[in-house]
Amino acid sequence: MEVIIYIICLGILLFFLFRFIYYFHLKSDFKRQYKVDYFPKRVKIHKNRSKNTENYYTLNFPCWTYANKDGSKDKRRSNNEINYPGCDLYVDQFHIVIKNPLLMVEFVNILRKHNANIEKNRYEENKEKRILSEKKRDKEMEDLNDVIGRFKDNPYEFEKYCAKLYQLMGVDAKNTPSSNDGGYDIILHYKNGEEGLVECKCYNKSKVGRPLLQKLVGANQLVGAEHLIFITTSGYSESAREYAKETGIELIDGVQLMNMIYCYTRLEKIGTTVCRDEWSLCMEDVKQYMSEDI
Repeated sequence: MEVIIYIICLGILLFFLFRFIYYFHLKSDFKRQYKVDYFPKRVKIHKNRSKNTENYYTLNFPCWTYANKDGSKDKRRSNNEINYPGCDLYVDQFHIVIKNPLLMVEFVNILRKHNANIEKNRYEENKEKRILSEKKRDKEMEDLNDVIGRFKDNPYEFEKYCAKLYQLMGVDAKNTPSSNDGGYDIILHYKNGEEGLVECKCYNKSKVGRPLLQKLVGANQLVGAEHLIFITTSGYSESAREYAKETGIELIDGVQLMNMIYCYTRLEKIGTTVCRDEWSLCMEDVKQYMSEDI
């Protein structure tokens, strides 16, 4: 009986010794391959048995076993603990498991700085899209300011510029005389025989109000055009937008005007890029997905 117990204990000891040696060699190989000395605490490392050939990582965020609607701890429950689903990193022949997502993001960023090619996860893709959208909006505003600076002292040239845009769209557009303020600046003749009236205002910050839209509607009492369009480099007041809905006026603000310019002139569309340092997750990015009391 004692011999059997001895053999069992020896087998268990050899098993854990083999495991220790196996994981020690895996960690050593990993550090040597990526030239890193840092390795997070409580990390599990395995051979990568995933069939996916890309290097990628996943994030799973800790949560309370019993949580309130906002994710915070439900203090009415006993034995309420934090659960760590764990995060996985698959890089080349290695599979890394880290429970804490903050440590996982930190480790991934270190590996990327050591030239490990790790694909974006879905949170980084969302961050990249958000940053790209912000950059495009900033670029649009820069270009819009250029347009305003070009035409602010010569409104008639702005009216001719807008007419040219409609001509590029394939619509017959003619400007009214510069001295004639009849409530509209361009008359459109569509291929289906319908007409449109366009009023143009090159404003910097002042929003177009309801009275100017009413003036356009009043001018159309004589013309009877099927389409009414108002173009401005700024925006519209809330009352103007409500009136436009009631009367069917198409409103084009500064951002929409820039989209027209990008589409129908030879200007190249906005080209912006987001570098890795911008879209890579940081600690603050991860914390927003976690309850403050975790």
